[in-house]
Amino acid sequence: MLRGLAHLVRPFPGETACGDDVVVVRHETAILIAAIDALGHGEKAEEVARALRASLESADVSLGLRALFDRAHTALRGSRGAAMTAVLVRASEVDACGVGNVALRAEGLALSFVPTPGVVGVRMPRLRPVQCARAAGARIVLATDGISTRMSLSDTRSRDAAQACRELFDRHAKDHDDATLVVIDL
Repeated sequence: MLRGLAHLVRPFPGETACGDDVVVVRHETAILIAAIDALGHGEKAEEVARALRASLESADVSLGLRALFDRAHTALRGSRGAAMTAVLVRASEVDACGVGNVALRAEGLALSFVPTPGVVGVRMPRLRPVQCARAAGARIVLATDGISTRMSLSDTRSRDAAQACRELFDRHAKDHDDATLVVIDL
């Protein structure tokens, strides 16, 4: 269903615990890819990221992004919360939704996306999921705030997902936060 998928996650330099994570859940009719950034860094942030991972991995992906975000919000209540952007890839369409500062960039896809301000588990805003037709050869990049958004996707157009992910990560990861980058090739 995907031409390529790659991700890199790195904790705050000098630490081993990481509040960033990537969750991939494959379902019969869809694939969910989510980039998570628990507030802060270190062990407490890692606990939140693990709880969010568990919530998503045990969810029924076919219910859609609104239901997945509601479930995640309930799972994280009482915690420091997290930012999350999720993409649901189906045979003919792509859905995306985000809360907080996990960026989504798309190339070759008519996906107009702006994450909703808020914190999953703390203050869940009214969600604004978007949907577009799936386009062969398109690329989607998810990046937590540990990655500079000044990246140019066209610089890596000729690279496969793994090569593009490594190159973008090496060029744009910040040295003062956990960092996560996901490259999805449709």
